[in-house]
Amino acid sequence: MLSNYTKNYMLRGMLAKGGQYGMATRAFLALSTTTPQPNGQGVTEPQGNGYKRVQVGYYDDTAGSAFSNPEDGTITNSREIHFNESTGAWGTVAYACLFDAETNGNLLAAGEIGEYDEGEEWQPKPIETQPNRVLVLKEGAVKFVIE
Repeated sequence: MLSNYTKNYMLRGMLAKGGQYGMATRAFLALSTTTPQPNGQGVTEPQGNGYKRVQVGYYDDTAGSAFSNPEDGTITNSREIHFNESTGAWGTVAYACLFDAETNGNLLAAGEIGEYDEGEEWQPKPIETQPNRVLVLKEGAVKFVIE
């Protein structure tokens, strides 16, 4: 068992929140059309068509992070995250993946993309991407959990 303190500490470190946690100096959000595995395999990012990972954390930028402070081992995006405009379809993206590099790098965490329903329950909700559109992940659409 990990305490909530430890889980939150780890999540802050993965998102490079404030730098004092020492795990990552930058954090990038990627999309995947397939289910990521704990060993880092299984991530299928869109290829081409304007796709690029989005930086969501930087070691000395506590205010600019796209994610809230973690609570009880869970962290969600606290603002919209905008990807580049696509020049072609990227497929149906179902997972958000956190990496420590803009390309390649190490998979730090992965979670399903979703939204809160009317009852305030978070539900997975894959996104069918469209050409010539900016993909926007609404606030709360990305959730990483340490169990």
